Amino acid sequence: MSLLPLLLVLAATPSESASAAPREGVLVYEGPVDVTAAPSTYGFTTYAKGDTSFVAVDEANLRGSASLDAPVVRTLRLGSVLQVLEVASGTVLVKDRVDRWYRVRTSEAEPQEGFVLGNVLTPLAATRDLDGDGQEERLAVSFTSDFMVRVRVVEPELAARKKRAVAALDFLLPEAAAGRRGGRARLVPVSAKELGMEPSPRAFGLELCATSCVVHAVAYEAKKGVVGTLSVPPEVRAGVTLYAKPRKLLSIYIKGEDEIPDERITCSLIGKVRGGTYDQKEVLTCADEGNSKIGPPSRSAYHYLMLGGAQLLRPGSQEGYATGMDAHLKSEGYNVRLEPNTLLPGLTPPEELYADARGRIRLRFRSPDKYVRSAVEVAFVHPTLGTVTMTRPGAKGLEEGNPLGFNGFYVPEPAGGFLFYAYERDFSAKEVTWKEPRPEGVSYSLQYDLGCGRVRAVNPAPADVRAADLVEVGQVKGAGPIFTLKDSEHPDVERTWKEFHDFPPTHPSYVSKEGFFESSPPLFWWDSFGRLLRVLPTDLSVPCMEEPIVYFYPERPMHVRYTLAPEVRVARAEPLARDNAWTFLATPQGLLEEVDAAPGRARRTFKRLFWEGTSVRFPPPAEGVCLPGSRTSEYFREVLPRLGLQPHETEDFLEAWVPRMEGAAFNVIGFHPREVVDRLAPVRVSPAPTWMIRILMDATPVEECPELQAPVLPEAMPAREGFSVVEWGGVLRENR
Repeated sequence: MSLLPLLLVLAATPSESASAAPREGVLVYEGPVDVTAAPSTYGFTTYAKGDTSFVAVDEANLRGSASLDAPVVRTLRLGSVLQVLEVASGTVLVKDRVDRWYRVRTSEAEPQEGFVLGNVLTPLAATRDLDGDGQEERLAVSFTSDFMVRVRVVEPELAARKKRAVAALDFLLPEAAAGRRGGRARLVPVSAKELGMEPSPRAFGLELCATSCVVHAVAYEAKKGVVGTLSVPPEVRAGVTLYAKPRKLLSIYIKGEDEIPDERITCSLIGKVRGGTYDQKEVLTCADEGNSKIGPPSRSAYHYLMLGGAQLLRPGSQEGYATGMDAHLKSEGYNVRLEPNTLLPGLTPPEELYADARGRIRLRFRSPDKYVRSAVEVAFVHPTLGTVTMTRPGAKGLEEGNPLGFNGFYVPEPAGGFLFYAYERDFSAKEVTWKEPRPEGVSYSLQYDLGCGRVRAVNPAPADVRAADLVEVGQVKGAGPIFTLKDSEHPDVERTWKEFHDFPPTHPSYVSKEGFFESSPPLFWWDSFGRLLRVLPTDLSVPCMEEPIVYFYPERPMHVRYTLAPEVRVARAEPLARDNAWTFLATPQGLLEEVDAAPGRARRTFKRLFWEGTSVRFPPPAEGVCLPGSRTSEYFREVLPRLGLQPHETEDFLEAWVPRMEGAAFNVIGFHPREVVDRLAPVRVSPAPTWMIRILMDATPVEECPELQAPVLPEAMPAREGFSVVEWGGVLRENR
């Protein structure tokens, strides 16, 4: 088997000295997680007089002196050869990069001298025909200021015509020692077998090492006259080689709430283990679509190794109800053995993909939706999960509600669907230093809620918002400046003003667009991946009435119609609503039988009605309590019976809300009065109930408790009489 032409090895070595002379094929950049640490705590490649290096970026500036303010003597092309004439400075922090200044000379027929910062130099560069078009491309490797490894390829022909000529791909290093980030790079050969695949003859390898090492095959593909793309094969992950198409092995049917068998679990052979004790053993993945009303539609996935016959091994401790999946497989005739010390890192999604001073990327859910490759573009390459994508600007071809359009980060799942990761960053008062004081009570958020889906998404700036349109208004702690628009007549101000009025508040907050712009204008901020994101006033957030669960208790079987007012925008419901209304046969046992089932399908039976949606902007209740997250369950068990819930209704409420609230340092919790609930979500029940309870809890997670007016709760609720309807729901707001 042929050798790959090139391998890049990255090794994080915290024991490296604070600087390292460039040995052959070695590049170092390593530093502390703490962005306020002294430059002397960083490790990076240094150069000495007489050393030869390459330009790591295209159109790098060669300056007249060792300063970013110095005039530019000329620009340098990627891969250009430079000779070091002098070390022009000690270790310095320039913007967000720690390095040294060097006086260098170009290697052209008419050489030119000038100064560069060490971040534009690299010992790792090559010139070769990577895409087989008969023309040699230039390849260079460097570290970003965020300790990611960036591979760049430039098409010389395009560069000569001043067209977009550079392809770039970022790689994350594996986790380094505690408190440190980054590592070092060098070039070595490797066999294709080590990659578990047959790479292109022109591919090159990338090995990332910190506490462990991961190898990626990297390919460059291009059509003549067009800049190409760098990519890694999606079928290769840490420890596993995936099949291009999973092979379905079996389906497991279980009964849902309506007692009708549904195909809920699909088990497929997705690939083979690569290396170790179980080398070449097939991997069986069982995906459970689930039916939880808590959160967006999601799935769970459990992985097993096929040991032969009916013998299965479940490696590691997998999340969720893995023992329940084991039981389903046993009912199908399989024997399952657990082996906690065996791990498949390429199939075990980390809770956090990435974190730096600018933000973090956290796992939110597994989506069962279709992964549409044309709707995403490569963001970076993860050490174990491989390619991570993000929403492509102007993404098309997505069904309504597909999270691929939510500006998150995505990893396709081998058995279908994908992992959804959300980008998070705090913009609280303690995180932002403003040039001028903000109006009292105005707060901002990077994330916003999408249609009651509990998906925390970010909002990229529209294409007509450019850097030249912005003016700096503050600094985000360790994460650069934050901007607003210079001109109140910019089209995005009009868009934001319209967005505010699409969901009117319960009381007027701003009387004019000009007043809105002056008091709480939209802000903009650059994230770690080069996206200019909108940071919007939390006034623009429309509270979602989540988990309204409705129980019906007639004295005799009767047809009931439950209708929400048109201004309530229903995001999700079960069973589905028709024109904001549901009709069903209710029984004294609390069961609801469909009346208008789809043709050819039996009428389904439910224990309750579920809906959630939005109507208007509204503030939290004036009264409330502030409690540690750990006391959430205790408080609800005390209060809910006094508000009228029976034991089984209280347990349903706890199941829905406690897991989402108990992890907070504190929660501010209040309950809206019945008259407020009726204004927020007007409803008509026919026939009219004798007794109706509507509970809307409103909670905000906080780090410190504010002063609050204590609520007055009833000592006990009177007994229910006649036809009773009970509804509970809640609002979970942004951090204050």
